[in-house]
Amino acid sequence: MRKPPAVKSARDTAYEYLKSSIVAGELKPDEIIDDAEIAAICGISRTPVREALIQLEKVGLIVAAPRRRPAVAPSRGDDVEQILAPLGALQALAARLAAPAATESDVARMTDINQRIIHAAEASEWAEAAVLDMEFHGVLVQRSENRFLIAEVENLQTLFTRATTLYMRNRGPDQNSVQEHEAIIGAVRKKDGSLAGEATAKNFGRR
Repeated sequence: MRKPPAVKSARDTAYEYLKSSIVAGELKPDEIIDDAEIAAICGISRTPVREALIQLEKVGLIVAAPRRRPAVAPSRGDDVEQILAPLGALQALAARLAAPAATESDVARMTDINQRIIHAAEASEWAEAAVLDMEFHGVLVQRSENRFLIAEVENLQTLFTRATTLYMRNRGPDQNSVQEHEAIIGAVRKKDGSLAGEATAKNFGRR
């Protein structure tokens, strides 16, 4: 099993360990979570593990029925489509809010990430391209400076990544996606929120 990441608190350690293990598919759907085992792996007590499980239940990665041990949330074949609809809508909203306030640094970063996506795709590094795709859109999500929007996008992106990992539905952004990213960058450069939102919606609508 993977080593827990180095983070600030014991609860955060357990949270990040469990989250990454579930998203990567190492902890399978419906698998029972042994809090004592997780505590031993992370080198912490069981209490912060239980706190992390409560957080993960809110995200949708854990289910905890009354009088039953917590388990990894089940998964369905239509998860990708079900998640994409709200995720795409929120990403488009973030782009619309962020574009008028975007900086030259934001544009430069998005341009750089898009170039890295091209290189990753050319090398058939689809997992890396998918991570870069999230990073690309994340620039505008963070620039929106709406903490509720940021939190919801992060949660949905986590669920989307898990679904695509389990069902191998998305090999990563392709050349069409790169061109759509360029359209988003152009709208952001113009500080046109409506155009940025439309371009982002188109990008997510084609997946």
